[in-house]
Amino acid sequence: MSRSEDTVRRALAGMRAPDERAACERAWATVRAAYADRPAPAPARPRRRLAAVPAVAVVLAAVALSPAGATVTRIINRALSVPHIAPATGLSLPAPGKLLVSDARGTWVVSSTGTVRRLGPWTQASWSPRGLYVAVASAGSLAAVDPTGAVAWRLSVRGASDPRWYVPSGYRVAYRAGGDLRELAGDGSGDHLLATGVAPIAPAWRPGHDFQLAYANGRGAIVVVNGDTGAGVWRSRPHPGRPLALNWSPDGSRLSLVTSAGAWLMLPGQSPPLSVRLPVRGPLLAAAASPDGRRLALIGGGPIRQLQIADLTAPTRPLRTMLSGLAVTAPTWSADGRWLLVSWTAQDQWLFVHVAGRSRTLAASRVARRLGARGAGAGPLRVDGWCCAP
Repeated sequence: MSRSEDTVRRALAGMRAPDERAACERAWATVRAAYADRPAPAPARPRRRLAAVPAVAVVLAAVALSPAGATVTRIINRALSVPHIAPATGLSLPAPGKLLVSDARGTWVVSSTGTVRRLGPWTQASWSPRGLYVAVASAGSLAAVDPTGAVAWRLSVRGASDPRWYVPSGYRVAYRAGGDLRELAGDGSGDHLLATGVAPIAPAWRPGHDFQLAYANGRGAIVVVNGDTGAGVWRSRPHPGRPLALNWSPDGSRLSLVTSAGAWLMLPGQSPPLSVRLPVRGPLLAAAASPDGRRLALIGGGPIRQLQIADLTAPTRPLRTMLSGLAVTAPTWSADGRWLLVSWTAQDQWLFVHVAGRSRTLAASRVARRLGARGAGAGPLRVDGWCCAP
């Protein structure tokens, strides 16, 4: 080979197609999103498998023949390799406490050792502050049961949902009945209406402030009322998006709101009240505040789904990404704040993500099967709480 031919060959090898980097990024986003949202593996008939072969071949051929073919191929290989997730033993938990888990046909308690007890045909549940009782709801009932399922009291309520105990005493329970917000005493007495036209998210009791209760109204504003009298205490401006989660800090000074469009940190006690938008934009799918109120776990629903953590003590600090590219939902903090549990419904798995110190992830597989929750009409499992702080 002559020197001039060698020079030309090196020049051609260094050339890049127009917009090659952007093409790579688009391919990465598309493949990761497709992988994250794929259905759970199921036995398929041979004819269907064979029918899929030509389609896969067409896609791979198109990628291979594109200007950035070699680079995109490496991207696909990377995208289809799931990050290392260590298997857990049964349903045992990596931190102290016990889980409340519900679906459309029942509620279960899962202990730290992985033993399971069904509480009854409830569809939602909430721990009392010390885990001595569970407020449970179904389409026609609201009740309090102990961790064995024994009923302490029960009311007939149409459309009952999202029961929440007053913190720290448990002397009150707030809940939604359709579009109404209602409250009753912890012994089941004194049920009364507080507000109408509320958004479909759980209300949030304000710790240390004499039964003050926050809820989102139908216009996206946050309203704080006295839970006994219904008298207004504070109201925010409307926020864009569909409300997803509302949480107070343990001292009741900070209120976080997450909607499908973003997240905000509010300080109602300041004059004038302060509201800070966190460095995250929608679409968001779910959120949960840590037990100490210092961190906010967020699941974004963009082209590549991500589990991220926002620092509520430094609202402008960039988010920390814990998982990316997996179709996880419903973050739940451990009682000690060291682990996050997310559900990977398509794979019937729970993922336990260690968020204190070195990041690592454990997986519990065949969750619905281990709970005995499979069957027509059961729907997806939902983790309703991880109790209780040591």
